[in-house]
Amino acid sequence: MIHTSILISAISKASIVFVIGILALAVIGLVVDIKAKKKGNAIKLEVEQNTNEAVLNTEDTQKEEIPLEEELNTEEVQEEATEENVEIKEPPVEETPEVEKVPVEETPVEVLEQVDTSGKGFVSNAYSRSYTSKLIQSDVTTQERYSAIKNELLSYAKMRSSIAWTNETFRTGNKTVARIMLRGKTVLLLLALDPNEFTTTKYAGEDVSDVKRYANTPMRLRVTSERRLKYALELIALLVGREGYEKNSYTPVQYSYEYQTDEQLIEAGLIKVE
Repeated sequence: MIHTSILISAISKASIVFVIGILALAVIGLVVDIKAKKKGNAIKLEVEQNTNEAVLNTEDTQKEEIPLEEELNTEEVQEEATEENVEIKEPPVEETPEVEKVPVEETPVEVLEQVDTSGKGFVSNAYSRSYTSKLIQSDVTTQERYSAIKNELLSYAKMRSSIAWTNETFRTGNKTVARIMLRGKTVLLLLALDPNEFTTTKYAGEDVSDVKRYANTPMRLRVTSERRLKYALELIALLVGREGYEKNSYTPVQYSYEYQTDEQLIEAGLIKVE
């Protein structure tokens, strides 16, 4: 009997310990589960927070990029609109008036402005300068070249010269051999030679045969240097040689002129005021 009581008591204690153990395990499991849930919620919350931050960062980046693109697009559109709307106006081109060519045979007329001492302002006068007035107002070099050519022509028998308003003519009998004209510092020598004969030579000159007045002396040579003066003298020798003219006992003369003013030449009748 006693043994049965002891056994029952032992079983009861074992049951109590077993129950307590089960309860302890249940409590431990519950605590672990609660901790696990809390940890899981924390991880989930952190993931969600990171996700939200990433989303926010993405949105911020998009917000920063979109306005920049829009701004660039806006600037491009504005530039295109500006290029399309801007009209480039070129300054009007002024037409250059045509300069009327003066025929060779016409006497050049010089237009000068002189002060009117009466106080009425400027008065424009047209000056027609004679061949002689040009000689008088030419420089020493021009006069020396003119003298050399004239002496060469007059050194041939029966050659005579005559001075007109625009030029000096040299003839033998009724045949015109040469003419001398002046243009600035240039002595112009016109000869009774065919200019086409000398186009490929060092003597090449200008053809003025289309001017009726100079048709009998169609070759014009510009004497602008000592070399050109030498060519002029050689052409004169060639011309008179073909015509069979002979030298005479001519003594060269130095044709030099003392300079005179326009007023003096006007008074002498060598410059005409029109």
